[in-house]
Amino acid sequence: MNTDKWTDKYKKTVSVEEESGYMPDINNFYDKQDRKGFRLSSEWRTESQKSDKAENLHYIQTTAEKLCRIHGLPPEASFSFVNVPGTFGASTVDAEGKKHLALSPLILELAKPEEQLDVACGVALHETSHLLHSDWIFNNKVPTDGHDGGHIKELWIFQNLLEDERIERKIAEESPGFYQYVRAAHKILNERGKLGQFLENWSGADEASKALGIIASCLRVPYLLQKEQKEWQTRFGVNVYEEFQKLVPKVPETPEEVQTY
Repeated sequence: MNTDKWTDKYKKTVSVEEESGYMPDINNFYDKQDRKGFRLSSEWRTESQKSDKAENLHYIQTTAEKLCRIHGLPPEASFSFVNVPGTFGASTVDAEGKKHLALSPLILELAKPEEQLDVACGVALHETSHLLHSDWIFNNKVPTDGHDGGHIKELWIFQNLLEDERIERKIAEESPGFYQYVRAAHKILNERGKLGQFLENWSGADEASKALGIIASCLRVPYLLQKEQKEWQTRFGVNVYEEFQKLVPKVPETPEEVQTY
């Protein structure tokens, strides 16, 4: 399957849905009917998969990299499939300023065979958008606790979640035709990954974990939150769900807004 002739054309052909809450129509994130006509997904499901795992992996990596280069990943940036502990992908800038993008094989474990190409492309585009728009993170411009100079873990997690939402919106603006891959990765990996598992085991979590989990879910999977989570209060009587809606009324549009929140 030759992707060179059509990937650039599709970059600008699919519009983003109307916004509803934090995410665009999140309850229909992975609508298979919406994706039937998209050539890359349909050919992967019906024609391109091979019995050889290494050959499939090479095809997934090559295709994902092509989409990222079209989206704007610099030609000098490296792109690889390597084990990235604890995450699905990573984007880094080394001491010499060279950019690196890595995808984790963990993607292939959580995604079904017919989903793997879509999810890998989505994660790769997400990390590409970080490399294009998240310089403030790579430069470590994160508030510290003022004592030992270390990052406040909770603040770092919160700002990264906000930045994830911001840079995914940038993909929707810049390459709407590729946005459905981000949608697929967002839904599948969040539902089957740590957030989905946390919500399934909600009752056994401690108070701090519940609070952080609600905040993360508000941003990434608000449609999974149940009445119990939305009404839950800390021992001080704080409804985390309601307070978060007040604190973050919309997805930030600039790095400054991310850091202000």
